Amino acid sequence: MLEVLVALVLVTSVGVAVILWVEGGLRSVSRLREEYDRMQAVKLSQDWMRSAPEDLPAEGEAKVGGILIRWKGQQLASNPQSGYPRGYGEHDIVLFQYQYQVFRTEPEEQFWFDSSALVLRAPLVRNFKSPI
Repeated sequence: MLEVLVALVLVTSVGVAVILWVEGGLRSVSRLREEYDRMQAVKLSQDWMRSAPEDLPAEGEAKVGGILIRWKGQQLASNPQSGYPRGYGEHDIVLFQYQYQVFRTEPEEQFWFDSSALVLRAPLVRNFKSPI
């Protein structure tokens, strides 16, 4: 009778150890999957901020690929292209700094991370074409 009790305790101990080991592995995989999702969201948000249209407002939000990006931007510097090749060019160089926050949208809107981007733009400001 004592041997059966000892065997039962050993089997139960091994079973609990195996279950805890599997649960730890599943948690690790879940954390790794979450980190890969965050890395993909960082890349997507950085790419979107750097390739946003020229007429991007100073403040706004956009839903891109399952994430929500909210930004605030400010113009840091502006410089006409002088000496191109003689005089001014059609475009000016403008440096913007954007502070943005990224939110998950599934299953509900939840703050994920924030970052910033320096973006160099070249808007068309002059037109040298003949009016005729």
